[in-house]
Amino acid sequence: MIDTLGLRNNKEWRRYCTAGKKPPNIPAGPNKTYKKDWKGWGDWLGTGTIAEKYIE
Repeated sequence: MIDTLGLRNNKEWRRYCTAGKKPPNIPAGPNKTYKKDWKGWGDWLGTGTIAEKYIE
């Protein structure tokens, strides 16, 4: 679902969340909620961009 929104980065995600469009069952701070498995905003938003620090 997240990748179908067309959001490209953290700034756009925050704007989406504060606009009241985010379903209540999806965390506004996924980087904190899923900290252990977090691979970056590109992974979360489905853009395919992964920050170098998350590449193994």
